[in-house]
Amino acid sequence: DENLIEIEDVAAKDEIGDLMRNYNRMASRIKTLVKIVYKNKIHEQEMTVARQKAELLALRSQINPHFLYNTLDMIYWMGVDSKTLDAAEAAKELARFYMLSLGHGEMIVSVQNELEHVRTYVNIQNMRFEGRFHLVIAVPEELYPYKMIKIILQPLVENALLHGIREKDTEEGTVTITGRKQGNDVVLCIQDDGVGMTGEQVEQILKKHAVDSGYGVWNIHERLQLSYGTAYGLEFFSVPGKGTRVFIRFPASL
Repeated sequence: DENLIEIEDVAAKDEIGDLMRNYNRMASRIKTLVKIVYKNKIHEQEMTVARQKAELLALRSQINPHFLYNTLDMIYWMGVDSKTLDAAEAAKELARFYMLSLGHGEMIVSVQNELEHVRTYVNIQNMRFEGRFHLVIAVPEELYPYKMIKIILQPLVENALLHGIREKDTEEGTVTITGRKQGNDVVLCIQDDGVGMTGEQVEQILKKHAVDSGYGVWNIHERLQLSYGTAYGLEFFSVPGKGTRVFIRFPASL
C-alpha cells in the first residue's frame, strides 16, 4: 500500500524509537507483500486468458477439415446435378453446424445446444450417406438448460457413425442419446448398434497415445476432467458385434 510511509532518521534508542523501527519494518514488509500479490494476480489473469485462448483454438481445431471438405464437395455435385433444393438445404445445415460449433467464442453451452449440434451433424451425414444413420434423442427436456463445455457430444457421435456403424456390412444403424440427473450430476449416454469393440480396445480408448483410439476421445475425456475434476469424464462399455455405449458425466449446473 503506497499510503504506508516509512519514517526516516529513526535515531532514538528508547521505546518510541523501537516502535518506529518496528513500524518501518512492518510497512516495508506490507509493501513487499502487496507487490507480490499484485504480480501473482497479473500472472493469474494472463494465464487465465492464455488458457481460454488455447481452449478456443483446441475447440476450433477439433472441427474436422475432412468433414468440411466432403460436405462442400457434396454440395458441389448436388449443384452439378441441378438438385438445387438439396444443395441449398445442405448449405443451410452446414452453416448451422459451424454456427453451433463456433458460436460467439463461449466455452460453456446448454445441453440443448449440444444436442442441436449433434442433430445438425447427423442431418448432414445423412445427406452424404443416403439416410443410413438414424438418430434418436431421448434426453428429458428438464436436462436441456444444464450447462456443459462445448463440442463434447458431436465427436463421440462421429466416432459412433464412422468407426461403429460404417464398419458394419450394411453400413446402416442407429445412434441413441439418453440422459438422466444422478444426484448432483448429469449423465448422458450415446449408444450405437455398430461393430463394437473388444475389451482391449475399450481399455485403450482413453489412453493419450493409444493407436486408433477414435477421433478426439482422449481429448474430450481430458477436457471434462480438467474442467470438472477427475470424478467426471467418459466411460465406455462395448460388445463386439453389438455396439458401444459411452457415458458422459459432468456436474449439474444451470
